[in-house]
Formats: sequence, structure tokens, C-alpha cells
Amino acid sequence: MHVIHTVWPYLALMLLIAGLFPAVERRFGWKVFSVLPPIVLTYLLVTALAVSGLWQVNVEIKAAQSMLVSHMVPALLFLLMINCDLRAIWRLGPRVLGVFACTSLSLFVAFIGTYLIYRHWLPGN
Repeated sequence: MHVIHTVWPYLALMLLIAGLFPAVERRFGWKVFSVLPPIVLTYLLVTALAVSGLWQVNVEIKAAQSMLVSHMVPALLFLLMINCDLRAIWRLGPRVLGVFACTSLSLFVAFIGTYLIYRHWLPGN
């Protein structure tokens, strides 16, 4: 059963959820936040609510989701990178950085390979 049918309650809920876990972390400082940062818990909660069918996925809400992803994700990634300590990453050493580079490369190859294998099932192909 869908509770949210229009875009404004959907956006209000997204803003509420986005501020919920950072506020709880600042207020209570629970140890769970050292394992699961607020951004991960926010993502998990939004995913759980979407799977549970809390909002109806209509044209209006899809447009809002698209706008949020296209405008907010790059800004949030930039803000996350501001807090990134490049010296600490460099201190991980060449072996760990090599593993990271190999993993990134293998994922890139896997994505391209998967697309090439399954592109015939995509609509319009």
C-alpha cells in the first residue's frame, strides 16, 4: 500500500531521513556509527522504505528522483572527498593501493563485459 503519492511528501521524507542519522550520531554518539556511518544507514533506510512500497513510483516522483540523483550526488561526492585524507591513503602502502587499482580495473572490465554480453536484452537494441 502506497502512502505517498505526490512529490512534496516524498521530498520532505528524503530531507528528514537525510538529517536523521547525522543528528542522532551528533546527539548520542553510539558505537554503531563507527561501524556504519550515517550515510550508509540513510541509504539502507531509504532502500528499505522503497522496497516496502511506502511511495508510489509515478512520473512526478521519478522526475524528483532523477533530479536528486543528477544534481545532489555530484555535490555530495565532492563534500565527501573534502574530508578525505590523501596522506592517510598514501600511507596504506603500494600493495594496498595496487589491490585497489586492480579491483577497480577488474570491476570496469566486468561492467563492460556484462554490457556486451547482455546488450541484446536491453530495450531498443
